[in-house]
Amino acid sequence: MLSKQQLTQFEEEGYLLLSDLIPQETVTKAEAAMWSMMGMAVDNSDS
Repeated sequence: MLSKQQLTQFEEEGYLLLSDLIPQETVTKAEAAMWSMMGMAVDNSDS
């Protein structure tokens, strides 16, 4: 459930930032998949 403050922010700004909504393991896997799909590596600034 959203707080009154969150609802107000959404009405005024049009978006919300919600921390810890997605489990970290899922975020890590998604990030790795995106880098792989782009043929790039997070630790390689030349890619």
